[in-house]
Amino acid sequence: MIIDFRTKHKVIPEPVLINDCIVERVTEYKYLGVVIDNDLKWHEHVAYVEKHLKPRLYCLRKLNSFSVSQDILATFYSSILSSVWTYCLICWAGNTDKSHIKVLDDIIKQVGRILGENLPSVYTVYLKHAGVKLQSIWNDSSHPLYDQLSSRIIKRSGRLRSLVSHTNRYQSSFIRYSHCYP
Repeated sequence: MIIDFRTKHKVIPEPVLINDCIVERVTEYKYLGVVIDNDLKWHEHVAYVEKHLKPRLYCLRKLNSFSVSQDILATFYSSILSSVWTYCLICWAGNTDKSHIKVLDDIIKQVGRILGENLPSVYTVYLKHAGVKLQSIWNDSSHPLYDQLSSRIIKRSGRLRSLVSHTNRYQSSFIRYSHCYP
């Protein structure tokens, strides 16, 4: 797979050879359960997650129809459903279109109706995970992003200077939310 964001003068590179065999080029690839495409758009990954959530949602509905206790239903959700859509959330949720996030939010709302409670949206959980990730960077001076973030601190206020970006890709990353964590 070739990831190239240039809009002008795209050059198609020579085929890659390994042991005199041409490596096949693909437009998307599933790596460790995350579907990555060559534009770093996440609609295929969201479709993959949705496909894996629907049968689990069916099982939750069946458990509910058998009058299983709310504690067991909540445990089923947190272990079987939530673990699917929160996996690698920090990588893909910040750069996913709202229309694709809505698909997952609708499933979460269905689960919330079954459980009888309001569950946090994908974006809310993403912000929480982003905050935890940033806090771990602040606490680890050997982290590759530590120097980049610490150099952006405004001395007078202790807050982080806003990121300057020409594309939405960097602004949508979890670093954007680092203004909360000096």
